[in-house]
Amino acid sequence: MRAPSLSFRSELTTWRKQFVAQNDQSPLRRFVLEIIDRWLNHGSVEHIWKTIKLKLPPEAMPTAQEFIWLVLQRRLLLARVDNVIDELPEATSRTKNRAKRFLQENRFGRLSLETGLLAEAKERRAQRVGQKGGGRRLFIVGWREKFKELCGQPLDEIVSALTQIAYGGEAPSISAVRGTERPTTQAGRDIRPSK
Repeated sequence: MRAPSLSFRSELTTWRKQFVAQNDQSPLRRFVLEIIDRWLNHGSVEHIWKTIKLKLPPEAMPTAQEFIWLVLQRRLLLARVDNVIDELPEATSRTKNRAKRFLQENRFGRLSLETGLLAEAKERRAQRVGQKGGGRRLFIVGWREKFKELCGQPLDEIVSALTQIAYGGEAPSISAVRGTERPTTQAGRDIRPSK
């Protein structure tokens, strides 16, 4: 006879206890514990897990512990993306100042390099992340794509709940979750054939 499976809430509690036992006092620890606590207190904690178990094929189904780690890992990675985005204006300012200095010193090779790097950074930021809150958007897009890859459905309700858990605040509406699929630039929305 098989032992009854643990609830997802109990898996989260176990994970939290193991994490607390590490006795690390870093800001990262507080950040992770805030996410775990939001997850434990979320009204859909069991519904999320049951839906995932129902929709994902057995060969793609992670354990509860693996799923917890995957969500945390993605959120931590995107926190780093948000930090880079926040630091971009300062880096842009420093690059502009260096470019002005190189222009005054007639060091045109370095000037070209600095302005090229600046343009590339701005372009990549616009392509990859978009406006403020880009990490949150990437979190949504990433989970929608992963669920579509694994089970053929984006599981928008689950993605909305996971986003609320990972980022706090209000859950994004289902239409907002679906809206991340749409192009964000005028060129991306242009349906005319290219010439």
